[in-house]
Amino acid sequence: MKQIYICYLPADSVLLNQNWLNSAAAWFAGTPSDGRSKPMIHVELFFSDGTTNGNVLNGKSCGIHYNGKVFLEPKRFSNTLWQCKGKTVTDAAYNDLYERCSARVGDSFAKGSYFCGLPKGKNEWYCSQLVGYSLRESGIFDLSDDECSHPEKLYMALAPHTFTHTIRDLSLLQI
Repeated sequence: MKQIYICYLPADSVLLNQNWLNSAAAWFAGTPSDGRSKPMIHVELFFSDGTTNGNVLNGKSCGIHYNGKVFLEPKRFSNTLWQCKGKTVTDAAYNDLYERCSARVGDSFAKGSYFCGLPKGKNEWYCSQLVGYSLRESGIFDLSDDECSHPEKLYMALAPHTFTHTIRDLSLLQI
């Protein structure tokens, strides 16, 4: 069994550019229904390679940024900036999810559908669609297209099925 991590940025994250696009994404999501003050407006998948740097897990992140390309690159997540949720999956599901992400590297941001409501092309994604569809196609979660349409919707759909995680190897922490 392996862990997958779904890592979110809330609208007030210092990692996000303060621009109209992020403000629009937060406005579109509305007020979170679970008591959080800000909605999630970005999401990535994290695959730990099982090694640590200090007590922080190393691995690769799969995601896409506005007007960019899908990436699967080394990354470390700070639990003070990212809100990460974990899920235990079979080795086969983990490998399938990783392969699906690998196959999408280089795909484009769905700019036309983001602004104009045009149908999304086969190799075009928003961050939440990339993550949600990958999880769905791997058989890890049964998600609707609507639940994959925005990071906040994905967060709420997965909340009952995931656990909060710090992206740290807790066995290495000194108590």
